[in-house]
Amino acid sequence: MQEYIYQNNPDPGVLFLKILSLTILLSIACAKQGMPPGGPVDETPPQIINSIPAPKSTFVDRNIKVEVVFNEWINTRNIEEAVFISPYVGEDVKIKIGGRKISIIFPEPLRQKCTYVITFGTEIKDLRNNTLEKSFTLAFSTGGVLDKGEMKGRVYEENVQGTDVWAYLLNNNSVINPAVIEPDYIIQCEDDGDFHFTHIATGKYRLFAVKDRIADRLYTRGEDRVGVTFGDVIIPEGKTQSADSLFFRMFIEDTLKPALVRAVPVNNHSVQLLFDQPVCFDRKMLQEKIRIYSYLDTMDVLKIKEAYIDPNDNKTLKVLTEPQKEGQYFLSIEGITDESGNPVDPDFNASEFTASTGSDTIKPELTSVLPAPDQNDVHLNQNIHLFFSESMDTGTFNRGFSLADTLEERMSGSLKWYNPAEVSFIPENSFKSQAVYRVDLSGEWIRDLSGNSLDDTLYQFKTLNKDTLSGISGSILDPDTVEKGDIYVTLHQIENNQISYQQKADSSNNFEFKQILPGNYVISCFRDRDNNRQYSYGNPFPFLSAERFIVYSDTVLAKPRWPNTENNITLPSYPYTRD
Repeated sequence: MQEYIYQNNPDPGVLFLKILSLTILLSIACAKQGMPPGGPVDETPPQIINSIPAPKSTFVDRNIKVEVVFNEWINTRNIEEAVFISPYVGEDVKIKIGGRKISIIFPEPLRQKCTYVITFGTEIKDLRNNTLEKSFTLAFSTGGVLDKGEMKGRVYEENVQGTDVWAYLLNNNSVINPAVIEPDYIIQCEDDGDFHFTHIATGKYRLFAVKDRIADRLYTRGEDRVGVTFGDVIIPEGKTQSADSLFFRMFIEDTLKPALVRAVPVNNHSVQLLFDQPVCFDRKMLQEKIRIYSYLDTMDVLKIKEAYIDPNDNKTLKVLTEPQKEGQYFLSIEGITDESGNPVDPDFNASEFTASTGSDTIKPELTSVLPAPDQNDVHLNQNIHLFFSESMDTGTFNRGFSLADTLEERMSGSLKWYNPAEVSFIPENSFKSQAVYRVDLSGEWIRDLSGNSLDDTLYQFKTLNKDTLSGISGSILDPDTVEKGDIYVTLHQIENNQISYQQKADSSNNFEFKQILPGNYVISCFRDRDNNRQYSYGNPFPFLSAERFIVYSDTVLAKPRWPNTENNITLPSYPYTRD
């Protein structure tokens, strides 16, 4: 190329034009973002190779323009959503990107003697959409000392990508509503859910894990997934918060109250209440909470005998009444909630219906059974669970139910009715290994409340081989001697996420799972502070801390006929304050 330009001593004007043309062509080639076609695909993540100021710098000018330099060109798309500045410096920060450099210009001078932490998140990408391998933290101080506080933990979420942890520094009378107040510190979770705050100031903090859907750094209730930890965290003077201290389980706050859609009479002694979402109801409160009376005479009250959630459809409440009289009825209900505890909407808690004068002539149906018919891997300690299409006569049921093996050896046990349409048979002894059992339901004795008989039903199942089973045992240590509540331990099999076991630890906080399927398991446990037998996630505002839980760090292998013992787990006990 050089020989071509200078050949034959060309006219200087012509040479200038040729050089200018070549320069323009090279500029165009350099300006084109992306790699030339051909060659191996670039899968190398970008790296930060320099910064102004340098990490851990002190006495930084309060008018500093922060710059970080990468080893390659960076994608400019959504860069603002990948840069987190703590403490909060306002909304007018300018984040500019040019080639390999990101610049941050603050709207006003930084605070005096203050440590700042800027996190460059893993959403930063190069031109081939390769992301940062892990987030990069740049800490510096406008004074002579860097803050030493640290907080570590993990967010347990199926898809943790895009999840941040927010920290609010509490003053003496702080009222923190994350829906209206931006956090003082923000850190992005790594791909495995781990997070690590560094260089934070001494004080008391409230933390939330948030999947900020619109990236406005404000929590949107009912839309953003959120997690609450065990309490407010204290960073002591001159000390570092313990590693593995803060754990989150995430959820979406349900803010929508259930509404009664309509009341539908089924027959002259039954009404179905249809709701717009799954609901819960305390059967003990039915006389106080459900009221049905004649549309023409409010003193003509229809007596209610029973009410329960339909086990086949948890959006339906079945109400059993005394015989209805011809005409219109008005129904109102209180005390019903959705699964998140939201009470029924007072504007949609009533309905009218026309009485049904027809009697019930429809046969009941067996809608579902556990274990399933012809299932061939039934556990040796399995209960028999039966669901029916309507309320059954519980008084005669026992005479029509039979469970026996192929040698006609009948199993002894007891019946437990959860509601008039759902019952369990609890065997007195364990099933035999690799044995076939038959469930026999005789319509002569199994009938609904109107006397309509179930069709005779017979089905069978087979138990699994006990020699393939295993066990897992251990103990739970809780250093916190104040908090009360049972401890529930759960096993989740890694190979098949449909397989899980749960039990309550005994009075000495020991647990032992017997006759479980072999495989690799994850053990977790929680302290049931509110005694509702399920994990309580807490609440962002008004603030309610979550129940303490731990996920055992080791995967536990359960081999056939070889129980895995001595799995000792410690519930977290960290410098946090209770509600």
